[in-house]
Amino acid sequence: MKKRFLSFLLTACMAFSAVQPAVVAANAPTVASVSEDTPVAEIAGADFNENLAGYDDIPEVRAADRDDFLTQYRALLVQRAGRFRVTVPLEAKMRSLEEYKPASVVFNDEDFNSWESSQCFYYDIPVHIAIERYEEHEDGLLVYLQNITSYHLAAGHSDQQSIIVTFPERIPDGIDIEIDGMPAKLNDDRTKAKTIGNYPTRTHEAVSINITVKFIGLRKSDIMDENPNLFNQLLLSTNDVFPHNRVPYEGDYLRHHVDGSPDISVQDPVETGFDEVSHTYHYDLSVDCAATYYSTYDMEEGVAWEIDRVLDELDLGSKSEYEKIKAIHDYICRNTEYQYPEDGDYPPMLKHSAYSALIPKRAVCDGYANLFYRMCLQAGIDARIVFGQGQGDSHAWNIVKLGDLYYDVDCTWDVKSSTHYFLMGHSEFLEYHTPRQEFTEQAFLEAYPMSETRYSPPTFETASVILGSKIGLNMMVNLPDTPGFDYENSYVEFTVNGGEPIRQDYDPLRTNRDGTLFKFTCYVNAVQMADDITAVFHYLDNGEEKQISTTYTIEQYLRALSIWSNVSEEAKALAKATADYGYYVQPYLGMINNWEYEGENAAHKRMSFHNAAGYMDKIDEILNSIDLPGVNKTSDIRSLGLSLRLDSDTAMELFIYTDSDYMGTVRAAVDPAVDHKEVTVAKVSKGKYRVVISNIDAASLHKKFNVVVTTDSGDTTVKVSALHYVKAALSSTNPEATDYEKQAMGALYYYAEAAKAYAAAQANA
Repeated sequence: MKKRFLSFLLTACMAFSAVQPAVVAANAPTVASVSEDTPVAEIAGADFNENLAGYDDIPEVRAADRDDFLTQYRALLVQRAGRFRVTVPLEAKMRSLEEYKPASVVFNDEDFNSWESSQCFYYDIPVHIAIERYEEHEDGLLVYLQNITSYHLAAGHSDQQSIIVTFPERIPDGIDIEIDGMPAKLNDDRTKAKTIGNYPTRTHEAVSINITVKFIGLRKSDIMDENPNLFNQLLLSTNDVFPHNRVPYEGDYLRHHVDGSPDISVQDPVETGFDEVSHTYHYDLSVDCAATYYSTYDMEEGVAWEIDRVLDELDLGSKSEYEKIKAIHDYICRNTEYQYPEDGDYPPMLKHSAYSALIPKRAVCDGYANLFYRMCLQAGIDARIVFGQGQGDSHAWNIVKLGDLYYDVDCTWDVKSSTHYFLMGHSEFLEYHTPRQEFTEQAFLEAYPMSETRYSPPTFETASVILGSKIGLNMMVNLPDTPGFDYENSYVEFTVNGGEPIRQDYDPLRTNRDGTLFKFTCYVNAVQMADDITAVFHYLDNGEEKQISTTYTIEQYLRALSIWSNVSEEAKALAKATADYGYYVQPYLGMINNWEYEGENAAHKRMSFHNAAGYMDKIDEILNSIDLPGVNKTSDIRSLGLSLRLDSDTAMELFIYTDSDYMGTVRAAVDPAVDHKEVTVAKVSKGKYRVVISNIDAASLHKKFNVVVTTDSGDTTVKVSALHYVKAALSSTNPEATDYEKQAMGALYYYAEAAKAYAAAQANA
């Protein structure tokens, strides 16, 4: 450190500002199209299916089973195939024949006209009735039944016995019955058939016999498993064809990029084999499909590329779930313009696609909803697309999962800058929206439990800089009373220029004037005005630690404050003077502390915002405006010196030099009649003492402090201000002063002038 009468210990800076207008966030840049010649060139007047193969040459794939059939079917839709065929091998076991197998067989030799008899049996129910085989005849299906067991009590009865066959299900109208080749009569409810034949009756032993039952008018195909019809129903069922599997380009996204329902044609099954033992037919079932899409395959490749680019630009990696959803919502709302289908040069149906919302940036509501769905899923956040009515018109929107609940989001109605329909509670949302029935059914609501209240997380709302004894950036945080949120042990971690984090705990008493926002403050010095100040707020959400973050600089605030129309001229002048001071003090401190202040190795970011062109031509004006300090010293004091400690805490240091052999007392105080500032005095070395006057705010840089130093010979009085150092540094009698120092001192003087004027204006307001 250079020795002189007024040494300068500038290790940091002064304190400033107190105006609190809201922080203005810069809009994200508009994203250009992926390519002017790839998908975009195909838009105007394009037939999206004109390049697809003809019906005779349609793509054919073979599926391994029913589940694979759906996988292959969806894969072809993802590929935007206009026509295709999927063939699946199926088994048609004669399961339905079991419905026609008798439940019981009863022989009757007593009353031929009776439908029931228990006179001839120990047990009137048969056992082990089984289908041995069956044959298809021109007039019907013949079923061979085996192992029908009967117990007969008496002998000597006629061999002409009646047989009663009971079925578990009603025989359909139009089907007649033959038993052992003889016509049988069905009773009124068509669950029993009766005929007469030659059956054993003269035994007390169990008798096992076989009989045949022929169903006249029944064909094998009538009782075969109805797989063709089942597949037709399957493909017409949206939930099975487009399951919400959280794959970004499937589920709702694929469902709502197909124009209407695909045209599905299930062909006749082709038999490939029959298993006699299991009574199972094997056959191939082919399904032909024709579909029209809102976008082509090439367009979807462009969508995938562009979404990757945008999500990378949004830098979602370190963000919370809320911040990710908010970033996606805001990007879509800022960049996509609503355009009616019939307007513009693009085909109407294209405007329903995510492609149109993302690349040409003109879409209707389901284009917005498709894009939001796709981007959320790709960012790892669950969402769905909901269709219904919005204020009476056909409309589409989204629900998105945050925590354990889902919230309604309508990007279309939030277009440009609104967040009114962002994460809205379901009850309030339904005042303007009416979902289709499928989205109001109990099963859907159980799968996607909706929050009844709007999601309101903590948010950084405004920033301000401090006009006081320290330089600081106030960050104002909104802490809404949301169920499950715990702020009692919350805190903010500040990091300046990537340095060590500084923790500040939540204090419910530190609020703004109306008590709606909570204040956290980071103190810095002058050379840190352009450094990034990152604030990370930590809190608990249902027991899980969550965080939000923002990065800001004091320079940003000063730049904005200098042009805001709703602040005073004094506040604008203070912002400019503060910026000038930071700009000119950086190279000076870089010089005396051996810092690099520009380039890759700079210790701090260089201030880019400043208003003045320099102060070298204003030195005489500054010197004439500052008088000399008032000094009345006693014989014990040989000389006095002055220094400024301009760190985040601003202080003057008055050095007292006595004779080296002085052994008496040295005490110091500020005249209580003038000021109540506390001072400290400490011996630095033999014959040298230091008096420190701390916590000097920016508006008090002019202020003269009446310091009384008491020694054995009496009181020495010194009337001194911080600007007395400025005068000494700029004085032509100081040959050691550099241009860097003079520029910094000139900026400090005008900074003090602006702070004093602002404080006076505030006092008179």
